[in-house]
Amino acid sequence: MQSATTVRTGELLMAAEKSSHRKSSVLFSVVVGVLMSVLGAVPAAILVASVYGFPMIMVGWVSGPELIATRGIGDFVYRFPRFAYGISLMVFVYGILGGYIILATAGGIGGWLTHPKGEFNFRQVLRSNLAVAVVVDLLYAIVVATLDPIGLFWRQ
Repeated sequence: MQSATTVRTGELLMAAEKSSHRKSSVLFSVVVGVLMSVLGAVPAAILVASVYGFPMIMVGWVSGPELIATRGIGDFVYRFPRFAYGISLMVFVYGILGGYIILATAGGIGGWLTHPKGEFNFRQVLRSNLAVAVVVDLLYAIVVATLDPIGLFWRQ
C-alpha cells in the first residue's frame, strides 16, 4: 500500500516533467543573442588589437604585434591590463556612438534565425547564439579597427 506522501511526490514529479517540455521562445533566443553580441564586443576588440591593432583613446593606434616587435613579449604581457582597459573604453565610446545599436540588431537577428524549433533546449540556444555573437563581434571589431569610423584616431 502506498502512502499519501509517495503518491503526492509522484504527482509532483510527473507535473514537473510535463512542464519541462515547453516550446522554445523566439523572444528568449533574440534576447540572448542581443546580450551575447553586445557583451562580447570587448573581448573581440581586445583579440583584434592583440593580433592586428585598434585605435585607443589618448594614445592613437595600438597594436599587439608592433608592441611585441619593438619592446618584446614581456613588456606586452606587463602592459596588457592597461592595453585591454584602453580598448574597452574605445569600444564603449564607439558603442555609445551607435555601435551598440548595430551589435544588438545583428545579435537579435542572429538569435531569431538560429532559435530552435520545437522543444526548448537551453544549451542549443546558448551554443547557436554564441556562434553568431562571436562572428558578429569579430566583424564589428575588424571594421572598427580598419575604418576608424569617427576619425578621431589616425594611424601614425
